[in-house]
Amino acid sequence: MNESRLEPCGHRLLVKMDKVERQTESGIVLPEDTADREEMSGTVATVVEVGKSCWADQHVSGQWAKPGDRVMIAKFAGQLWKKNGIKYRVISDFDVVGVIHE
Repeated sequence: MNESRLEPCGHRLLVKMDKVERQTESGIVLPEDTADREEMSGTVATVVEVGKSCWADQHVSGQWAKPGDRVMIAKFAGQLWKKNGIKYRVISDFDVVGVIHE
């Protein structure tokens, strides 16, 4: 079991979102609602866990992403899950736009 204690079902993935800076480079502190919107519109995350039937209905060979991979996802995708102060999202396999190779 992963640290979030949440197992994604079916064609869903659990991803850990990159942190959003609460202060701009010029020193302006973002209001709470603005920072929350920025977090939900984030598009880069790390795959934590993959549901058992991810990509099964898309007629592709193998998984596109596995736990530990960095991925780009659709803006505002998925449901928010918070555990121990860490924010995760449960997203559909269709919301994975690409795998980031760094």
